[in-house]
Amino acid sequence: MLLPFLALMGSVTLVGAQATQVPMARARSPKLAPLFSERQAPRLPFAPALYGRGVAAGDIDGDGAVDFCISTAGGAVLYMNRGTVGFVDESGLRLPAALVGSSVCKLGDVDGDAWLDAVLLADAPGSSDLLLLGDGSGGFGPPVALPLGASISSDAEFCDVDLDGDLDLVRSVGSSGHGTSAGLDSLLLNDGAGGFSPRLDFEAAPWNDPLVPSTGVLCLDANLDGAPDLYFTRADNGSVTGSPGAQNLLVLGVGDGTFVEAPAALPALADNSYDAIALDLEGDGDLDIVVANSLLGVSGPQSGDVLVNMGGAQGGLTGIFTDRPGALNETPSIAEAIRLGPLAADVDLDGRTDVLFRVHDLPPGGEQPLFMGGGLDFSRGPAVGTLISAGGAFADIDGDGDPDLLITSAGSAAGGTSQGRVRLFLNVSR
Repeated sequence: MLLPFLALMGSVTLVGAQATQVPMARARSPKLAPLFSERQAPRLPFAPALYGRGVAAGDIDGDGAVDFCISTAGGAVLYMNRGTVGFVDESGLRLPAALVGSSVCKLGDVDGDAWLDAVLLADAPGSSDLLLLGDGSGGFGPPVALPLGASISSDAEFCDVDLDGDLDLVRSVGSSGHGTSAGLDSLLLNDGAGGFSPRLDFEAAPWNDPLVPSTGVLCLDANLDGAPDLYFTRADNGSVTGSPGAQNLLVLGVGDGTFVEAPAALPALADNSYDAIALDLEGDGDLDIVVANSLLGVSGPQSGDVLVNMGGAQGGLTGIFTDRPGALNETPSIAEAIRLGPLAADVDLDGRTDVLFRVHDLPPGGEQPLFMGGGLDFSRGPAVGTLISAGGAFADIDGDGDPDLLITSAGSAAGGTSQGRVRLFLNVSR
């Protein structure tokens, strides 16, 4: 089962002359001491293959343990953490019936009652994204349709953009199936009780391009002025821009729900980006950005993978970002070259943030690569799982103080044995 991402590779194919357009290192990485050990039953439910997508981690029932909301084509699934028993699928008990398929689950308290609520992004054109309010007992009430967007939402982020103390919702609009379906990114303002309404001037802003797909959105305070800013990852197969990639976008928040573009804040790179995370890599108080790119249609040296904030230790302007070539491996084997999204945690507890890329495996077989943090630069760590990983999360699942890893599998293009099942890896670094 292939996910949407091969469609964004432009003319690159797996066989034939065009496959050599971007040279890729094919040597296997040296074997490294494992940091994770896979756990199956009884830690995970005996369940049909989910072919899961997005994953959100949070304490859904208020018992102090991390639970998971997993998006699938058949609807959302709740894996509740039951300690030594492992995870139990309690979707039928805690979710309303007949939920439609979803691509992303996001958790946050939108109505201020101290219980997590959920947003599920629809996976079909013309379908509404859904809001499910927590019912106060660890379950969710009936779904409420959010205002319909211009096309399928590729990602969403809770973010208090107007600084009124509640969580607003920003949605990016991007890929669908094996094609692309662009549209205007949207901002929904929260009335404080979980009622959302669209901010029309956000959709009408000149930087809000309806033609180039936005594949992800990140909320961060890039310039440290106290107002949230937004970073959109974008990708293009060449049908819009005429190039094999697209420029990502940073817009700076004013603090009242309005944003202004910062065109000079990012390096002038047109790459195929799928998602990003904000991290203070060198501990200087400002946020840097690590981006997951496909390195097939646009090579690593031409992509912005580690964007360093030039404030703080860099001695420049806060909120201006520079690409740091070579900060992590930019010429992976073709099997790991489609990076779908980054996950971050200090997996070896050395005080530095490590990054795992979820990848779309390709023959001869690509695992999810882990890069160990060393300030602005990373070294290669051990990889896990040959599969197409559309979602995942780091969390201390077993309560021993170190981050474990749960990732979803949407199958394998390289012959992996995942069979579309959720994969659980416990941290064994200590």
